[in-house]
Amino acid sequence: MKSVNMQLDDDNWLEITQVSDELYEVRVSQGGNVSVFYLTYEELKATEYYLEMTDN
Repeated sequence: MKSVNMQLDDDNWLEITQVSDELYEVRVSQGGNVSVFYLTYEELKATEYYLEMTDN
């Protein structure tokens, strides 16, 4: 399994783990609350595009 971890600050982090060829587990911590999402590769790429568009 491949995994990427980003510590954003003390209580906020993001972790993306490749579960299979097309499935990713995304864990997000915001203020100590952890959310878990399962996304396909296409959904993950769409999220990346959305974040780029809203980063302006």
